[in-house]
Amino acid sequence: MKKTKNILEKLVKLPGIPGREEAVVEFLMNYPLDTVNKEVDISGNTWIECRGGNKPPLILSAHMDEVGCRVKKIEDDGRISVIGLERTDLRTLAGQIMQIHSRKNVYEAFVYMNQKTTLPKNYSDMTLDNLRLDLGFMSRAETEKTGILPNDPVTYSTEFIELQKDIICAKAFDNRSSLAAILRALEFSTGKRKQRPVLLGTVQEEIGGQGALALEFKEQPGAVMIIDICGAEVFDLSESERRTIMGKGPILLNHPGTNRGLYQRLIALAEENNIPYQLVGMYGRGADASILQQKCGGLPTMTVIIPMAYYHAPKGLINIHDVFNTARLLETVLKDDSFLDAGLHFS
Repeated sequence: MKKTKNILEKLVKLPGIPGREEAVVEFLMNYPLDTVNKEVDISGNTWIECRGGNKPPLILSAHMDEVGCRVKKIEDDGRISVIGLERTDLRTLAGQIMQIHSRKNVYEAFVYMNQKTTLPKNYSDMTLDNLRLDLGFMSRAETEKTGILPNDPVTYSTEFIELQKDIICAKAFDNRSSLAAILRALEFSTGKRKQRPVLLGTVQEEIGGQGALALEFKEQPGAVMIIDICGAEVFDLSESERRTIMGKGPILLNHPGTNRGLYQRLIALAEENNIPYQLVGMYGRGADASILQQKCGGLPTMTVIIPMAYYHAPKGLINIHDVFNTARLLETVLKDDSFLDAGLHFS
């Protein structure tokens, strides 16, 4: 558990907004695994194939990018306006510290509500025009001396805070927690794999799966498993009313694109190995899940979700046991000789 937490901390502290995932790519490419092939395509998608059985590849896919923004311009008063922040409740940003990554340095900035705009009566109607980043300078000339330029990446601050009962607070659990789970599963299964795993780190998922759209498979996979996060329901509902709860294990997502055979096999593996899990149905699916299934001719796909509270916010909460148990579940898949065969059955 301690190593899982350490890997997660290293991953979430890395910057990696859509289109600028290079720090995460470097971490994965340098991570010590029993690899037989490593590649990074022109878009930044990262392939790491590990030793395994004599089967078609089993893709374990997780996107590398995090929600963030970019510098729009330096205003006359020295403050900075931004663009981006996909599907973020802007009410959570005021008073936060964000980091601006220029070519020269990383600068911390305070997020405040722009007094020159008319603030909406309903704060849920806020737009990015209502927010500015303040570095403490009083003029455009002072801010320009830092070397900050339009389009420079902006990320949330990197504190990694351990709360009680294995709950951790940090940025970028979406989707670095899934990468941590895959890395641990590959370590747990070393020397015992029946499947032939490929860790696929995709880019630009947060802006519509642009990285997955650019993928080219050199070899037809046997199946694709997408590992991602979803919002755990933590307030306004009793425990019996919630569909997703932190600490209750990974979520096996049943949506229109879910392969029924893989779904049933995952349930069986979880029960055989005493791994807690949750079942959730939905109408629709994530960007990468849909794209990867279509690009590979409708091959079997399955989505496994790690529950997280307050996603797409400056920081969220996650239970480290859910990351660990997701890794354990993936480990059982990699050691299961019949997993790909299960995906060949439609019902």
